[in-house]
Amino acid sequence: MAGVQEIIVISGRSGAGKSTTSRALEDLGYFVVDNLPPQLLDGLLDVTHKSKEGIRKIAVIIDVRETEFLKLLPNKWREIDDGKYIKKLIFLDASDQQLIDRYQETKRRHPLDDGCGIRAALVLEQRLLQPIQKLATKQIYTDKLTAHALRNLIKKEVMGEGLHDINITLMSFGFKYGVPSELDLCFDVRFLANPFYIQHLRPKTGLDIEVFDYVLALKDAPKFLEKVVDLVLFLYPLYQSEGKSNLTIAVGCTGGQHRSIALVEALKTRLAGRFERVRVEHRDIDRKN
Repeated sequence: MAGVQEIIVISGRSGAGKSTTSRALEDLGYFVVDNLPPQLLDGLLDVTHKSKEGIRKIAVIIDVRETEFLKLLPNKWREIDDGKYIKKLIFLDASDQQLIDRYQETKRRHPLDDGCGIRAALVLEQRLLQPIQKLATKQIYTDKLTAHALRNLIKKEVMGEGLHDINITLMSFGFKYGVPSELDLCFDVRFLANPFYIQHLRPKTGLDIEVFDYVLALKDAPKFLEKVVDLVLFLYPLYQSEGKSNLTIAVGCTGGQHRSIALVEALKTRLAGRFERVRVEHRDIDRKN
């Protein structure tokens, strides 16, 4: 099936969990389009098929916000070439009372409630969505599902029983500029000698080989790296089983110029060979000490 694109259509009743499902698919690397009129589906598939970025996984959210176009979806769905695309249509549903409770909690208006009331809007919505519901390859009832449980269920449905890869971000930063709010794990490396106090190293950063070699040659640096790698290897499968999609590992020094950058680069080398999705961000590299 090499080169075959995957298209997932997410539909269902308003309030049943389409937004949560959309975010779960984005975490899994899908190109997600919300509220796409079905008559534009052909154009979307053509554009993504020809994309230089090689978009292979597409998800489309379709619901009753476009009632005039909704009836076009069944025919458009059948027209998609099964030999060219892997197709899934996931339909999300919940009981009327559960949906009413959710709308009351969020204080939002149902898209079909033009003054007719929530119960009448739900009846109309169910009738409009019946042709799509019949095409579903998977129906999910969300009455008893938390948002976290629904995300995990969607990931299992899409990825199978196997665990999905986590996006790992290795971030260097300077404590003098504040601790990153997005971190999951934080390591303070100010216990290592600071190259800032060596005149010829001061204007350089941890990306320069002289600084990198200096930091890695410090007595405790190799042991620190070994301990961090061991911790990540221990935690990674635990985070996977909990459905975590992104893991930010921050390494901080005083200014975010020397030690933290060098150690993040060293961690990248050690982790990239073990995990597929590893990226680096040097948050404060352009700041002046």
